[in-house]
Amino acid sequence: MKIVCRIIILFFLFTPQLFASDITSIKIEGLKTFYKAGEVISIDLIENTKTNRFDKVDLWLWIQMPNKKIIFRTPLLLVPFSLKPQAFKTSLQSSDANLKLLEFEVPPGFGGDYIFYALYVKEGTSPIKDGFIVQRSNLSMKKTTLANQ
Repeated sequence: MKIVCRIIILFFLFTPQLFASDITSIKIEGLKTFYKAGEVISIDLIENTKTNRFDKVDLWLWIQMPNKKIIFRTPLLLVPFSLKPQAFKTSLQSSDANLKLLEFEVPPGFGGDYIFYALYVKEGTSPIKDGFIVQRSNLSMKKTTLANQ
């Protein structure tokens, strides 16, 4: 009987982690594979989060630049990007939303390959420090190339 109780307790403790990708999903939309200078980039994030107050998630967004450096989206309007790893949104519960991530005109001289990433992780954790064991959704990734002129 004790063994059965322990198995049941372990099942309930680890079930959210085992099926994390089934309860939350994320998708980057609207990004074309190539842009010329002067064209407008418009990127949306399609969120589908099914959590509860005991299993909240944080949303991480980052961009790999052509020089391989990574910048992170911040929650601050005046400083939208930072080299410091950080979550964009924290303590999220269930939601189905479309979020406008970026919309801007491609300036000349910013050519190269850019990779956009989005991921939900366990609340209060970091995929950089803690690895992908804290992952609570699929990793959404989209690549685009910007022309210099």
